[in-house]
Amino acid sequence: MPSSRLSWVTESMFAIAMAALAAMALVTALDIGLRYFVSRPIAGSYELVSYFAACCLSFSLPRLQANNGHVIVDLVIRHASARIKWALGIGVLFLSVAFFAVLTWRLAVNAQAVFASRQVSDILGIPLWIIYMITALGPAITVPVCIDQLSLQLKRGPVYDAR
Repeated sequence: MPSSRLSWVTESMFAIAMAALAAMALVTALDIGLRYFVSRPIAGSYELVSYFAACCLSFSLPRLQANNGHVIVDLVIRHASARIKWALGIGVLFLSVAFFAVLTWRLAVNAQAVFASRQVSDILGIPLWIIYMITALGPAITVPVCIDQLSLQLKRGPVYDAR
């Protein structure tokens, strides 16, 4: 688990992600209901659901990383020694830091370009740079989570199983 301050941020972001998921479900249900019963769907519901999905995915990343919630295919390392498992874990965390840092950087650069061009969504007219910046927040917070995990791994060293 990350430090207490970082843990508070990841849990807050996860709460926002879950609110976005609930909003996606609500907008979809209302859109279907209004379309079926009144023949008047919600204008821009597809845009809203897409934006909520981007927020949900992005804001879930830090907690997923903090709780080691990712899928691991351990066919190769199942029988590896503790030292090899530890080294691979360190390597994966280094790659994760690099990946999420580059992702954050590119999303921020794209947000700046979209802001300069004043692009808005087609139906609702929402400025698209806001969506890019919201989406960049998740990877941006995932970087310090990975760094925190990396420092803990380096301090701890390989853990040997008692067999």
